[in-house]
Amino acid sequence: MSKAPTVITVDSTKPDHYGNLMVTDSLGNVTKIGDKRAHLFELFVPGRAVKLIWDNYKNKDYVSDAELFDGEPPPEKQIKPITAGVAPKQDTTKEDWAEKDRITRKSIERQTALNNAVAVAKLLETTGVTTAKIIATAKLFEAYLEGNPLVEEAKRLGATKGEEPQG
Repeated sequence: MSKAPTVITVDSTKPDHYGNLMVTDSLGNVTKIGDKRAHLFELFVPGRAVKLIWDNYKNKDYVSDAELFDGEPPPEKQIKPITAGVAPKQDTTKEDWAEKDRITRKSIERQTALNNAVAVAKLLETTGVTTAKIIATAKLFEAYLEGNPLVEEAKRLGATKGEEPQG
């Protein structure tokens, strides 16, 4: 009487000195696949589940056939899935997108304002250009990009008619 078919998960394989393939499963059990079954060797790839079909010759069980196993393992070999504790992803609302767009737009406005202020400072090429003047000019550009009236922002920064903001 031969053994019932079994399913193993291949951990490693190694040929022996006689041309047989020694297959170690994930539980550490070693199974010999005889050299007469060399056409089965390609099925035994680490990580793959393989169903072994057994036969018996002179009261000795041997693997007579094998096939890739795609089904459910037997109940005693099934394990419960482990959750990684990751919260389910929530759908992004229109308000979330609007806030993201607002933040992105503000960041672009600030970067553009600073780039333009530095460009103006380079154009002026005066020795009196201070960091405070560059920042004041950047704030003016930022206000302009936001759609605020440039004159009102200049007054807020302390400039009088015909003068650049003091900083």
